[in-house]
Amino acid sequence: MKRLLLLSLLFLLSCGIVWAQIPVAPLIVPVATAPSGSCVSGLPDQQVVSTGVLYSCLSGVWGVVGPTLGQTVTFTPQTAAGTGATVSCYTASGNQCSNISGMVYLHTGSSPTVGVLFDVNWTTPLAHSQNCTVSAGGGLPPETAAALLPGTNNSGTTSFGVEANVAPSASTDYYFMYVCSDK
Repeated sequence: MKRLLLLSLLFLLSCGIVWAQIPVAPLIVPVATAPSGSCVSGLPDQQVVSTGVLYSCLSGVWGVVGPTLGQTVTFTPQTAAGTGATVSCYTASGNQCSNISGMVYLHTGSSPTVGVLFDVNWTTPLAHSQNCTVSAGGGLPPETAAALLPGTNNSGTTSFGVEANVAPSASTDYYFMYVCSDK
C-alpha cells in the first residue's frame, strides 16, 4: 500500500514537472514590422519594437490598439461642407495632425448644409472606437466655427466625422481642433 501511494505521488510530481514545461503563449509578442491583412481571432497582440505601436486582431483584421502618436491622418470633405469644399491639416506654427490630435482647416464650398462637414481618417484601422472631442479653432479667425459644433461626432475604428448643427457660410474659412482617446 505504501509502495502504491509512493508511486502515485511520484507520478503526480512528474506530471507537474512536465506541465510546468509547457510553454504559455505571451500576451504581447515583439515584432520587427507591423502586422497587416487578415488574422485569426485569439492571437496575441503584436508590438512593433522600433515604434512601440501595439496591434491586435479585431474582427479578422490587424488594427492599432488605441491612439498611437505618429499615425498620420487624411481628411475627406463631405456633402454638408458644400460643393468644392476643401479640408486639410492646418500646419502653421509646427502643428501636425495625427490620430491623437490636430487642427483642421476647412474652406466651405457653395451651398453648405447641416450635417457632416468632413471626416478625419486614420491611415491604419484602430482596434477600438475612439472618443474624439472637436472644438473651434484655437483663437484663429473666424471664430464662427464654435456655432457650428453640436458637440458630437461619429467616431469609429477608421474615421470620425465632424458635424455642423447649423449650415456654415459658403466660401468661408473655418478652423477646428480635435483630440481623441481610447473609449
